[in-house]
Amino acid sequence: MSVDDRRSAVPVGDVTVVGRRRKRLGPAVRRELPTVELDHAVRCASGERTAGRWRGVAVGLLLAMVDAPDETTHLFVEGRDGYLVGVELRRALGGLLADERDGAPLAATGPRFVAPGIDGEQAVSDVVRVETAALAPGESPVDREVRDPDG
Repeated sequence: MSVDDRRSAVPVGDVTVVGRRRKRLGPAVRRELPTVELDHAVRCASGERTAGRWRGVAVGLLLAMVDAPDETTHLFVEGRDGYLVGVELRRALGGLLADERDGAPLAATGPRFVAPGIDGEQAVSDVVRVETAALAPGESPVDREVRDPDG
């Protein structure tokens, strides 16, 4: 099975979170979890600005659910299209996996990762996977990123 086949087999809205344990969280499961709100503006690479009040599950709760290793330095967030970015843990902890913006569900685009202090390219939409990583001092997350999945 190819990577594209595996991605398309994941139901829209399902997100796998990986730490010491792995959890697959569908929209129904996330609706049962405590949520937080974040006023945040995302400037996409296209130049489009998407601002609003985002609501979803706090990154800290997601990490607790999968027993994130103490040595975690980054989260790698992957979208359904294969887009993959690394986000420093200290920035990610203020963020959330959003299922709503301004009270409207993101069902058509899937959940979005948003956090204060991240750039628009790190605000991944249609998230399918969030994974912890421990990078060595001086190691750059860019070496693991896939910013042009079709290229």
